[in-house]
Amino acid sequence: MEGQRRVFAVKLERLRTQNPDGFCVMTDDQVEQLQKQIAVYAVICEQLVDMHKSFTAQQDLAGMKMGNVYMAI
Repeated sequence: MEGQRRVFAVKLERLRTQNPDGFCVMTDDQVEQLQKQIAVYAVICEQLVDMHKSFTAQQDLAGMKMGNVYMAI
């Protein structure tokens, strides 16, 4: 996940500094704000993945206790 953030930061920097028209697409403040938003989004995504793993693990254990073990096709 950290590697993806670095790649995205590099792409943002290129977008800001290497625009073929010669002007900045985003101000430094806008880039900073966007980076913060992306960081928060990444944390939320990681938490959702962890919650999903926890929930499915509980469901799997409950199914085994009840004898309802299902097989993935």
